Amino acid sequence: MAAAENASDLILIWMVAAPADYQLPASEVVFDGQDSSAREKIRGQLASLKVGGPVPRLFVDLGKSTWGVTGSLRCKEGLSIFKGMCKLDTSEDGQAYIDLGSTNLADGSEHVVLLPQQMFCAFLCRAWARENALNTVRPLLGEGRTCPFSHQSPVQLNSDEAMAEHYFELLMSRGPKEKCPLAEKYLQGVAREMQLSQQAYFKSLLEGRFGLKAEDSVLHVLQTLDKLGNEVPKDLSQDLSSGVAGKVLELVQVMGLDL
Repeated sequence: MAAAENASDLILIWMVAAPADYQLPASEVVFDGQDSSAREKIRGQLASLKVGGPVPRLFVDLGKSTWGVTGSLRCKEGLSIFKGMCKLDTSEDGQAYIDLGSTNLADGSEHVVLLPQQMFCAFLCRAWARENALNTVRPLLGEGRTCPFSHQSPVQLNSDEAMAEHYFELLMSRGPKEKCPLAEKYLQGVAREMQLSQQAYFKSLLEGRFGLKAEDSVLHVLQTLDKLGNEVPKDLSQDLSSGVAGKVLELVQVMGLDL
């Protein structure tokens, strides 16, 4: 796949810490991830890598620990949520992880990040939460991926990103309100009754941050995050909104409500 076509995909190469008493042979080269010239050497070491296959023998100094490369995984459309996760946790390149940017692998040019196993697991949880939220909405869209609230003047949601953005904007009393006249009423009604404590992943991520509490309504959480603007990655609010939209559209379908 060409780099342009794969721009939003992400190759994660995860690492485990070498035991404290492990002595690397003198012949092994340990790269310092904060050294730009060392990053070129790392890219060279990875040039023969096929994602999901065997990994090269590679050790990296990151902070005060030495890490060894263990495995690799392609995450479709994962770059934006990885950057959002790092922003929320104030994780910095060269300290918490190593962003190699566009790197030539055996599979082609890919965006590659090396990261410790703990951060890798945190990303997988974040990616799962996003997919789970979007999965609740996709099958409930109208023919041609249209918003059910817009049946008189169809709004097409051609991508997951467009879908997530659409329901977040409607929840915030914005977006194509005139085309989806009843959306705000239903979406905000459910979000007002739903508590953050009922959303296990988002509770673990947001409780105690930005003054948010477990008993806060999801509507209050979303309004709070919206006011913070660029301080909070937007995909987080979008995914929480998608969870609300999924419940609303299920309710509409089951009760046969007239939209």
